[in-house]
Amino acid sequence: MAALVSRLDLDSLHVIPSLIPEAVLGTKEPSEKTRKGAFDLIITMGNKMRGGGVVKRSMVDGMQEDGIEDADASIEEFMTMVAGGLAGASPHMISATITAISRLVFEFKGTIGNWRPHT
Repeated sequence: MAALVSRLDLDSLHVIPSLIPEAVLGTKEPSEKTRKGAFDLIITMGNKMRGGGVVKRSMVDGMQEDGIEDADASIEEFMTMVAGGLAGASPHMISATITAISRLVFEFKGTIGNWRPHT
């Protein structure tokens, strides 16, 4: 999936929100290979979103309401999408989301807004 995400056109970024839950849950799998693949996918999605473009929210499953605005793709927007998992129904999803956010902060620490690590 990471190879497919890396090849997405900038006008096809509406696919990413649909992949986030599976990638996030994959970070808690028992298999080391599966966890690594999930983290690689999350980082690939973050890099794709950081590259710019538009997320057509009207094309995302469950967001077809009239008048919904498109979002500019950015790492901040991606972090917001991933953080939606904190409202998950299960402790497993919430824990996986925290794990994914931790990895994203580590990977993109110099590019998320004006956030800078304390030295």
